[in-house]
Amino acid sequence: MASTPTQHGAMTVKRAPDGIPTSLLDVSVDNLKGQADLLATKGFAAAGYNTFIIECGWESSMDSNTGAAVTSHQQTAYSKGCGEKPGKFLDYLKGKGLKLGLSTWGGPQLCPRPHQKTPDVKPLEKPVDHITPLANWGLSYLSHRACDWEYPDIMQYPDQAAVLNYLGDDHFPNLLTHLKITRTGQWGYSPSENYCKPNSWKIADDTLDNWNSLSPLILSTDISQLTQEEINLLQNPAVLAINQDDLGKPITLRKRYPDDMDVWAGPLGDGSKVATIINWSDKDTQKTLKLEDLGFSSGYLNEVLTGKPLQTLDGKYGFDVPVHGSLLVRITEGQLAPQPNFKRFPVKLAELSGGAYIKQLNTGVKVATEVATGLKPKHKGGLLWKDIPSSLNDETLVSFEYINPQLSPENMDNSKLNFKHVPLVINNNQVFYLDFPISGKLWEKPSTGFLALLPLQDGLNTILIQGEGDWALDFVSLSVQQKLQEYFESTIPIPFGML
Repeated sequence: MASTPTQHGAMTVKRAPDGIPTSLLDVSVDNLKGQADLLATKGFAAAGYNTFIIECGWESSMDSNTGAAVTSHQQTAYSKGCGEKPGKFLDYLKGKGLKLGLSTWGGPQLCPRPHQKTPDVKPLEKPVDHITPLANWGLSYLSHRACDWEYPDIMQYPDQAAVLNYLGDDHFPNLLTHLKITRTGQWGYSPSENYCKPNSWKIADDTLDNWNSLSPLILSTDISQLTQEEINLLQNPAVLAINQDDLGKPITLRKRYPDDMDVWAGPLGDGSKVATIINWSDKDTQKTLKLEDLGFSSGYLNEVLTGKPLQTLDGKYGFDVPVHGSLLVRITEGQLAPQPNFKRFPVKLAELSGGAYIKQLNTGVKVATEVATGLKPKHKGGLLWKDIPSSLNDETLVSFEYINPQLSPENMDNSKLNFKHVPLVINNNQVFYLDFPISGKLWEKPSTGFLALLPLQDGLNTILIQGEGDWALDFVSLSVQQKLQEYFESTIPIPFGML
């Protein structure tokens, strides 16, 4: 969601698509109705953006504990702008083919804001008293923000998140079942619980105008300021069809070409696959996509935005991508390629220095997982692998198993991006940087299959990993693609994609 009193046109969703955020600070009946009019006349409602969401600030006079003093809404910015009853504005929206949604804090926040101590608060004593009147207004979407701008470390363990899980579905009467309720900041849920508890998902910090704020698909901007090109992009039916695909599975990182490009891909409900190529270089350039990067030996590719087919040459596709731009493609009739085989080097085979050490994870398996941790900032700790063989040609495909659930410590415009920038020193003379994305929610769950091409020399190599400006992430292993003649040695197949 966006921040402060604002209004959105939101597509009602069941899955976890992207968000497109900014905010409007002045709430009045004129600008609320004006934005609703534009949603209808500019084609957004017809494209599927059919829920008009009003963000925080409108409920500032509610009882801070129980939330029961609903009549105090008459003193809020919302009531001043739209009359004493939200039903009046809802009737206006219905005339435009739109629904009404609200975002609610429901009392003091359970997490500290930056540079503030943790507030001494507890969950709502009577959550039904807070939410039932909102449902009776005729809402179709409600976001409960129990943790505003949370400090992420607090929420990364189940016991610390328990207080936020209080507002479970069992507490709500049947009249609330039509609502799409999302409760944010609830780190610590298991995957199965994540599917059952919220109706829509939030997988990043509060929505800001940067790339790491995602979910759900919400347009949050002054629609009158959009260009026709921007409108066409936001309403592109092929893109929205992928976003709303019935399968509802996210894309994953398939391969990273450091300082060059990323290849992300994921499955769609009809059996096809979608891929995004991101240009990391600082100039417009031609990129080459290999079908093997997507796990295919053959297939047909079409550019999603234009629908035009891409031409192939020996299983490779060439295309121009602008500086820091991207290309969205769809792959049909893909034939799976043989998976590469890797030789695994766990951290117990590496040398640790500077206070770095190995700990064991209790992951529920018979053999405990060993993890190298404690890689201090400013190169004060090290994880050194020796005798790492190269693969084919001048570059070797390496797969990393690691843990990095560290979110940005602040939710501000200058907050750091959600990845770890880690230097790798190859053969004691070449520094090579990799950006490891967030791996999940917990420090106890490794992520596998992060692929990168490293310039290893022919023969045996050393790879040293250190922390630079921040602590490095935790590592479990690295695996190197084997040469063809080593195929029948002991191997561990590593699936493409970051699981």
